[in-house]
Amino acid sequence: MREYLNKFKKFRKDPKKRSISLLIIYGIFFIFVFIYVRGYNPVNSNIVSTSKSSISNYEYSIDFNINNEVISFDGIYLDSQNKLNIDSKYMINNNIISYNNINISYDFIINKLNYNSINKFIDSYEYESKTEYKDTNIKYEYIINNVDIALYLNEENRYEGNTNITIYKKDYINEVVIDLSSYYNSNYVINIKYNNINNISNITTNEKID
Repeated sequence: MREYLNKFKKFRKDPKKRSISLLIIYGIFFIFVFIYVRGYNPVNSNIVSTSKSSISNYEYSIDFNINNEVISFDGIYLDSQNKLNIDSKYMINNNIISYNNINISYDFIINKLNYNSINKFIDSYEYESKTEYKDTNIKYEYIINNVDIALYLNEENRYEGNTNITIYKKDYINEVVIDLSSYYNSNYVINIKYNNINNISNITTNEKID
């Protein structure tokens, strides 16, 4: 061991050998830095993760503007249970909510327009534009091919074109606007607002006893 130490001391005293050793050390260092940067390079900076954590509860309101006829719903999502409030003027038959010759699937509202489903769907797409506001709110605008929309809705694609989706978020997504006019070949816009995200602890209902 002492022999190796003596050789190392002699090596360090030689200016030429010391310079070579420093070059080798710097070379190894920059190789590691290069590998790290290459490994960290993201796939695309325009893909925004809207997920923050598991969303287990929230309140929501949904407006369907279909050919200038507005149909509105509100509800509460809590621990995988979805309570949708449906106005008595709407007819419900075989999972279809109807009003003035407009039909909307109950499953479409519950399973495709809930926070977690939209969040997961939009996470894999690149935004077309991003607007940041002084109050730290951010608006993301997406243009998604109708073929992908049909796959998401589990429907046959009806018309060629694109669907515009606008996401407003701060800590969480708080509003989504989905323009399906091209997809359905008619004026068809859905506006969804989410409130009190992960802020609901319990729901109790007072029942009248006759």
